[in-house]
Amino acid sequence: MKTGWRAEVARSGVRASKVFPTKREAQDWASRKEYEILNGTKVATKMALRDLFDRYSREVSSKKRGFRWEALRLERWGKSDLGSKRLDDLEPSTFAAWRDARLLEVAPATVRREMILMGSVFSVARREWGLVGDSPLSDVRKPQEPAARDRLPTKKELERLELSAGSDLETATARAYHAFLFAGETAMRAGEVIGMK
Repeated sequence: MKTGWRAEVARSGVRASKVFPTKREAQDWASRKEYEILNGTKVATKMALRDLFDRYSREVSSKKRGFRWEALRLERWGKSDLGSKRLDDLEPSTFAAWRDARLLEVAPATVRREMILMGSVFSVARREWGLVGDSPLSDVRKPQEPAARDRLPTKKELERLELSAGSDLETATARAYHAFLFAGETAMRAGEVIGMK
């Protein structure tokens, strides 16, 4: 059972409740939540999607290990036509059209990952920032998950790789080949192998 001060807010049909260790924290949260409920829509009508991407990149992505990948995607989307759209103009059809165009450029797995990132942006914007109601992505179908890959290199392929890489570990090709062998034996990902000390 939680102990502390419970803050409850019920405004404009939205109810929220949370427990805090001190009365002051509970009051601050309630005031902030009430303001977000009453003014979130007004803020969102003026806000472009690029501003939402930028805020997510600064406040959320920057704390993640995959920050660089997320930051690059969010920045690219912010500069696109999608980024210039206002939050109150977004509809599922907007993102369905974006998905279909993107599928012509990259693999379905990439589009899935990008849609998951966008979904995370809208989730934080709804739950923590109070800027959107429902996510426009919730009704948009993601591309199918690709079949898992289970192919292993054959003995002949490994022999050819070894021959072309050489045994001099001073060369990048030989180091890459040995890192490949190590990854195959340990099931470590490239980032994990590179990050080893």
